[in-house]
Amino acid sequence: MQLRSTAMRVAALAALSGALGLALLLAIGGKIALDPRNTLWLQSDIATSYLGWAFYRRQECCAWPITWTAHVGYPVGVSMSQFDSIPLLGLFFKALDPWLPRPFQYMGIWLWICASLQFFFAWTLLWEMGVRRRVLLALGALLFLFSPLLAYRMTEHMALSAHFVILAALTLYFSRDRLAGRWLPACLGLLFLAGGINPYIGVMAAAVLASAALADGLGTKRWGKLAFRVGAMAATLGGAFVLFGFWTPGLEPNISPFGVYTMNGLSFFDPMGSSLMLKAIPQASSYQHEGYGYLGLGCLLLWVAVAGSGRIPIRKLATARLAPLVLCCAVLLWLALGLSLTMADQTWASWHYPAPVEKALGAFRGSGRFLWPAHLMLTAAVVVLAAALPARRATALLALAVTVQAVDLFPLWQYRRELYSPDSSLEWREPLRSPIWRELGRTHKRLLAVPPQQCGADYGGVGRWDVFGMLADQQGLDTNVYYAARYGIPAQQFHCQDYPARVRRGELDPEAAYVLGTLESGVYFQTELPSHQCGFFDGYMLCYSRELPPPAAENAVGQGVPEFPEDGRLDFSKANPDAERFRSPVTSWHGQEDWGSWAAGPGGTLFRVPESLSGGERTVEVHVQAMAAPGQQVVLSANGADVHTQAVDPAAGGLQDYIARFPMPALREDRLLMLHIRAAKLVVPGGVDPRKLGAGVIEIRIVDPTAGAKS
Repeated sequence: MQLRSTAMRVAALAALSGALGLALLLAIGGKIALDPRNTLWLQSDIATSYLGWAFYRRQECCAWPITWTAHVGYPVGVSMSQFDSIPLLGLFFKALDPWLPRPFQYMGIWLWICASLQFFFAWTLLWEMGVRRRVLLALGALLFLFSPLLAYRMTEHMALSAHFVILAALTLYFSRDRLAGRWLPACLGLLFLAGGINPYIGVMAAAVLASAALADGLGTKRWGKLAFRVGAMAATLGGAFVLFGFWTPGLEPNISPFGVYTMNGLSFFDPMGSSLMLKAIPQASSYQHEGYGYLGLGCLLLWVAVAGSGRIPIRKLATARLAPLVLCCAVLLWLALGLSLTMADQTWASWHYPAPVEKALGAFRGSGRFLWPAHLMLTAAVVVLAAALPARRATALLALAVTVQAVDLFPLWQYRRELYSPDSSLEWREPLRSPIWRELGRTHKRLLAVPPQQCGADYGGVGRWDVFGMLADQQGLDTNVYYAARYGIPAQQFHCQDYPARVRRGELDPEAAYVLGTLESGVYFQTELPSHQCGFFDGYMLCYSRELPPPAAENAVGQGVPEFPEDGRLDFSKANPDAERFRSPVTSWHGQEDWGSWAAGPGGTLFRVPESLSGGERTVEVHVQAMAAPGQQVVLSANGADVHTQAVDPAAGGLQDYIARFPMPALREDRLLMLHIRAAKLVVPGGVDPRKLGAGVIEIRIVDPTAGAKS
């Protein structure tokens, strides 16, 4: 009878949680998200999460890890888990794939799950911490449902909205005596599920549960049992990471530096623009957004009210059984700080760990997120303290805190509503307006960017992942363009160096359409290909099958190309705004400066040589400015062929400029000339300039080397 009564209470709580989670999602514009067939609202990181699943559902059985797909990152492949696609749900819906519509997205369903379970486990946590009155449990759980952390992540990172996993781990911390022999299986089950959601979530949950095992071990002095429990937890979580493809043995990822995406010492008080009533606090770095930890105005005022009541029942919290949990939160907060303690925009202290330790910690570059357990416990603690006050006062204070919390977060709710509106996606889809993009699926099996976006400015990566990923998904094409949490070194070597080199040698796949980058466009913009035809479409150079219609006149390679100045001199400084017209449409440059322009990776310029400058033997002179660095070389190419290489002496340091001279290459009838400049090393100047710079152009001249002799 008691078991049945407990089951009914759990079912009632689950129903209430589901209803409130759904209400929250609908209230902030989630109706469109709940339609699994609607992908119009997906963009940025949310689109990334969807696309990982979309390409995975096309994967034939079977691969290892089980989340692997070769349809994206083609032909190397990548795990769906690297897209934060919540592989736990991906595998579930993969089993239902024959009955699912196309397209099908589960991001809205996941947000509903997160919101609902946030309320559910907040209720259970508060109950385990001693709150018994249902009205106080409901109000306290609502304070968690209106958590700024949850709202903030629901606008950006789907998998990282799973704060309910940490709440569940905290619930297990306080319920180990009651669960007895069922406690460890419950912990292992939770960690296995967390290992199928996100590594950060899994590690934080594991830290909380390990601290619970430590608390029990300190009480019983049974160290062997403690070691077994912690070992079982580590093995379960590690095994889940391998199974779900978050970590693949033998495939070394490129690990980012630790200590960049950190928390600020004032993170709990800084709304970062998400508050209606409080202003943002200046930060020491723009990367500290990953350390977003605003408690919410309602929660902060509740702390003030409890502290001012003069009746703080500190005995409810200051117990020996909490010491390991406090230590756990403190260690995670220390990691969240990264390598420095910053208060607002001031750095108070900095430190370093041994190089191997920092490299290992680099696997969690977004270390600012580790503040979440402390954030959740601060919220739980103030609810428990408020609930210990006289009943009416406790109810009034919690009701007021919930109301203030919800109202204060209006800017964040509004941002999310606008983000999920059907019109918000139009802006980022608009780059591909030409009808040719919608025809590629008729005659191609693959859409390849060479080199793809993930190669970055160092290699001139092209093809925006969200735009081209969605296009490839809609057309049923494989693609090599992707944006992942981390990239394997062998995969980057193939996509950024090996395959582009093959393409530049003329090795084109007849079943692939190509979006060409800076150097590759220089090879093919004047080349007649037996299998492909090329043109400029929406700022991209696309080479596609001859079975499709040829490029229209406005898309032809030579259409709209500016003519080089008749006086034979093209100034790249901001004194000549007209130089913007001469930048190749498939390259990127930084803004013009007083001296000239830096290339953002490989830079290119495309122009038509005037007849007056095309006759006879002409020399092209490029006045170059380069960043000195060990092994620095600057290479110039003309119409796809390297024509000048200059080693830059690192001993001289700083900036060096020189004039590169080479004979003008033979021109076709259209007299088009495409010049490219690339540096072997890109250097961050330091100070307030975050750019990576290698080489830039001061001016270009076309001269007659015999003019002086003739005179």
